[in-house]
Amino acid sequence: MDITDKFKDLVRDVEPEVREYMLSVMHGLIDDYGAIDESFYVSLKFIRDYYIIYNNAMKDLQEHGLLRIDNQGRTFKNQNFTIAKDAQRIISDLLKTFALTPMTKSKMKNLDARGDKAANFSTDEYIRDLIGA
Repeated sequence: MDITDKFKDLVRDVEPEVREYMLSVMHGLIDDYGAIDESFYVSLKFIRDYYIIYNNAMKDLQEHGLLRIDNQGRTFKNQNFTIAKDAQRIISDLLKTFALTPMTKSKMKNLDARGDKAANFSTDEYIRDLIGA
């Protein structure tokens, strides 16, 4: 199955690094679910946007460093450190919510394989319940 135009539009005008990452996430969804459910659109958009914010903050940190100097010569922490850290946390939370990280995928597979306690448990149904699909 291929990525639909709607989802391709999410990565049309972004930097190559962001595009490659987002396409890998989308292909991962296709591998896991056979298609990208429409309900994932907003979450993928958030992941894309926060990844752009993270990349921009990291570029500034690499160029200017963790500490900056104001007009009066005082040293202060580069605000992009906090921005990058917060964006990374948000991306991580989004990926975990939709079982898009290796660790959460592994946990979900373990839940499926636990035996009679989880005999009626379906990973796909659980994720759909989480996202309200």
